[in-house]
Amino acid sequence: MLFLYGIGVGFATAQVTNVVLNDVPEASSGQASGVQSAFRQLGSALGIAALTIVFFTTLSTRLNDRLTGGGLPAGEADRLTGAVTDSAGAAIGPLAANPQTASVADAGRAAMTDGVVLGGYVAAGFVLLGLIASFLIPASPAAAESGTRSSPDKELTLH
Repeated sequence: MLFLYGIGVGFATAQVTNVVLNDVPEASSGQASGVQSAFRQLGSALGIAALTIVFFTTLSTRLNDRLTGGGLPAGEADRLTGAVTDSAGAAIGPLAANPQTASVADAGRAAMTDGVVLGGYVAAGFVLLGLIASFLIPASPAAAESGTRSSPDKELTLH
């Protein structure tokens, strides 16, 4: 699935670059491409950060709620929640191996699932916003402007 996703992102990225550079004068195309690439990378980094925050916040709150709802004292629930969250779920395996903490491992798995699902919905929302934004791009920017475009490096001389 990730292979297919990577191919799709590659095709989309190339098209976005073409759209962005379509109306940029050739002399400025390198600079415009660099700006577009920088913003694409910034958007990726911020998107990953947002999804990471959603995941870990959901993991922490849902696990703590499940543990306190299951009768664990608040201090113990906080300690176990911290162990699972701080280890990004790696603590679930050892908790599952111990019969006394197997229910904590089950709650941790369920909380991680909740975090992934909510992160997926947030990511889908961002994709939907991108789709809506793409429909707001004018079909022909040059036609949307009144008159003709003139380039500063090309002068029209009449003889």
